[in-house]
Amino acid sequence: MASIVASPGALAPLAAPGKTSLGMCVAIIREDGKVEIWNWEKRFCERTLRLEGIAPRKESLRVSACSSDARLIIGCIQDFDKVAKLWCLQTGNVKGVLQGHDMAVTAVAISPDAASAATGSEDSTVRLWSAWGGHCKLTMQGHKKLVTSVAFAPDGSFLASGSLDCTVKIWCLETGICTVSVDAPLDPRRPLDVQPWEIQPEGILAIDISQDGKMVASCQDNGVVAVWDPKTGECKTFWEAHQSGIGHLAFAPSGSLLATSSCRDGVGCAKLWNLANASLQQEFKLVALRTLSFISAEQLVTIQSFPDWSARLWNVDTGRELGERRLHDSAVVKVAAWL
Repeated sequence: MASIVASPGALAPLAAPGKTSLGMCVAIIREDGKVEIWNWEKRFCERTLRLEGIAPRKESLRVSACSSDARLIIGCIQDFDKVAKLWCLQTGNVKGVLQGHDMAVTAVAISPDAASAATGSEDSTVRLWSAWGGHCKLTMQGHKKLVTSVAFAPDGSFLASGSLDCTVKIWCLETGICTVSVDAPLDPRRPLDVQPWEIQPEGILAIDISQDGKMVASCQDNGVVAVWDPKTGECKTFWEAHQSGIGHLAFAPSGSLLATSSCRDGVGCAKLWNLANASLQQEFKLVALRTLSFISAEQLVTIQSFPDWSARLWNVDTGRELGERRLHDSAVVKVAAWL
């Protein structure tokens, strides 16, 4: 296992990506509504656009997601917005307004075919929407607290959700019925003489689904990661990945690695885990780490907010930093990639 410490320094251009990245485009979605589309092969920004209805310096894009075919972006403009919007990634125009939650929208996702969208809310419900018509197709009830994360299976066969009620649920997209519901595992650090009911519940902060749809990963406020079987609800493994809450996690396209990130008091840490034995493969110590995302099977991108907002590219096998891009002073809310 290698440990890499990255500190602010001279800004280098991004190194040429590997063969698997040829022709790859990366969208960097900013809080101020600006979207940059980068050609990863030629290492330059091909174009920029602004999302309609987001006034710079007055409004901010919060939770957001991008469709895998690069057609749509979904997000909310304000912290406590009950409404989500869909934008066309080619023009920046609003394509749909998703209105129906009783409280703030806290999680969003777009289906692989870009035909449907999902939202989770502080009102404890999950809703399925028509991405192009904007009407609500299903309302899924079962969570008891705020829904923190929603994710479609890569083949579109099911929807998963995580909540502060410490559960992960799997939903049928045809009926809206919950087919599997699992409780978050107990903290491995819990003393043996302490009963479960004496422990403060640690809610689910984020979830992700592997490319083959056979694994769902969840992370908790106590730094614990769990991997589940979405069909049976069996917990395949769980471990303490960080000492504090995990803000983001992502499966590598191969399904053999899981990336997790945590940031406390400005000190961030991204880790790569081998899922075969839950062993730590790489560790990246980063100042003000905000988010991370795989852009290929071999490359991981991390976003930092200090001293300036910047994106760093890493080789997941060697842990070597491949380069950095400065993103100026505007917060980044999402990084998405496609061929």
